Amino acid sequence: MRQKIAQLALKYNVYIIEDDYFGHCSSTSHYLPLYYYMEGQNCIYLTSFSKTIPYLRIGAAIIHKDFKNTFEKLSHQSYYYSYQLPSLISQATLESYIKSSLYKKQTQQLQNHLKKDYQIIKKVTQNWDSQLIQVISSYSGYYLTIQCLVDINLDLFQTRLQQKHIKIARNERCFYDPSHFHPSIRLSLARIDSHDLKEALQIFYQVFLDML
Repeated sequence: MRQKIAQLALKYNVYIIEDDYFGHCSSTSHYLPLYYYMEGQNCIYLTSFSKTIPYLRIGAAIIHKDFKNTFEKLSHQSYYYSYQLPSLISQATLESYIKSSLYKKQTQQLQNHLKKDYQIIKKVTQNWDSQLIQVISSYSGYYLTIQCLVDINLDLFQTRLQQKHIKIARNERCFYDPSHFHPSIRLSLARIDSHDLKEALQIFYQVFLDML
């Protein structure tokens, strides 16, 4: 899929901003970002260390040399220009993490934790009616999307889940044209343990069925 997107962007001369915030922890085999397929052309590659080491607010941007002058001009006009460089303490901490292999151990622990979560997701959702609801996920990273294949009142669904202490995010904001939006919900695995994840998914599906 990423390779096809890269081909279309190059064909129609469209720039892509790739926010690969969790690429360091991807457990997907043969994972390659869009930037790789585009050889740096028409792509601004962003990555972050804040998801793997939460107390470090450090990110990086890789841009093609043809876009360098424009990028620097736009960044100087930005309100956030003064915040572009992280503190020297943060940079030194990250350097020590990488040189001592602590960063590699940290990312491996995150991969193992997420692997367990996705095993739970697969086990719980395998009995869901695929004609009603579908889990869309690459089984990596903190987020997965659940798409409703039948008409459902998302406002009411969201309210009923909140009453059971489950908060969801809806995917309307991910679509440039709202008319292309199909009822879908985004769930995060960032702050939930394995037991609560299993229970939350079961409640989610039961409320969904009750809505029907």
